Amino acid sequence: MTPSPGLPQNPALIVADTSALIQIVVSEEVTPLRILKQDYSIQLAVHEAVETEINWRVQKKFPEKRTTLNKLFSTNTVGVLDKALLSQHGYKSAPALLEQIDVLGERFSLRIGRGEAYAHAAGNILGVPTLSQDLAAIWELINDGVAVQRPILRAFDLLVFGVQAAKIDWDACAKARKQLLKAKEGILQCFRNCSVEDGIAHFYLRLCDADAPLLGASQPLEPFDDRIFVRSVSG
Repeated sequence: MTPSPGLPQNPALIVADTSALIQIVVSEEVTPLRILKQDYSIQLAVHEAVETEINWRVQKKFPEKRTTLNKLFSTNTVGVLDKALLSQHGYKSAPALLEQIDVLGERFSLRIGRGEAYAHAAGNILGVPTLSQDLAAIWELINDGVAVQRPILRAFDLLVFGVQAAKIDWDACAKARKQLLKAKEGILQCFRNCSVEDGIAHFYLRLCDADAPLLGASQPLEPFDDRIFVRSVSG
């Protein structure tokens, strides 16, 4: 298959919620996050509400994953949304943007969980993709008349993107899937009873390298199957 002709548009940020980031932490496969930052200049970021929530959840449910989580933050592989981070990525009037995110997040939190609320608020205000596994929260917002920012990525979009970009292999995906199953974390239906490699034909990749052959289904399969193409800027 030839590379996609889609026009690449690297977002400055991808904003994650707790449900998706915890899957990455549990899987222990963080290479795609590093290469997004290093090779594509795309920073994974979280609101401080998600930082607080995921620290609590990991400590309570997955204490053995604490080192993985701490390293993500200490190396700034995952950044916390603040004035410095927004300014670094070209956003002007960062304090005003952060205030807008907080106001919208507070409104969303009346309907959905706090971490998901502030992640989707940040995605909408900043106009960047979100990383979220919580379909119930997404539908709750949509049914409330909210135009949720898209695309909405999943943890497996980052894993398969890593394979497509030739930064990890199928064995790494298999190990990540094994960790998620061991932790009793939810697995997408297409990978629930088979390996990621074997189920890839039934998976629509939402985050794609514009210069690499596509992987997975060529046509959308689910309601939130929107695709974004990005391109390496590492030379």
